[in-house]
Amino acid sequence: MDDTCIIHSYKVFKRNGDVLNEIFENYPNVADNFRITHPDSQSYFMNSLAELYQKIKSEEEMLQQNDITIMLSMIQDEELQDITDTESKLQDFELNGLQLSGLKERLAEVRESKRLLQQINGRKAIENKARREREEAEQLLLAKLQKKRRF
Repeated sequence: MDDTCIIHSYKVFKRNGDVLNEIFENYPNVADNFRITHPDSQSYFMNSLAELYQKIKSEEEMLQQNDITIMLSMIQDEELQDITDTESKLQDFELNGLQLSGLKERLAEVRESKRLLQQINGRKAIENKARREREEAEQLLLAKLQKKRRF
């Protein structure tokens, strides 16, 4: 079991402590209206929030990489579904009084970036398929021409 620490009066796993501090630093009012009162439930929500925040942050970092080919290969339909799941979790947190509009905006930016990269990836796949088909047609034509010359 992970060791725990206290961050802004919430008992969380140590691995989430720095992340939760960052959340409170960037979004100081995040828990002003937090409705959960039992300490165990608070711990669960705060640990989950820290893990969601870290996931969103890592997605942003991936999208900021300069190598577009790596990014394109990483974008899949499943990843957009993961974003939908994350949005749903954030909505659940908001229903319990956490103020996460800034975090939702960041997630929306990640979603849009991934959607655009997915479109680019789709276009590249279509272009590659057309190029392969054209090359195959050229090879067939060349083979036919070479066959005709033999006679």
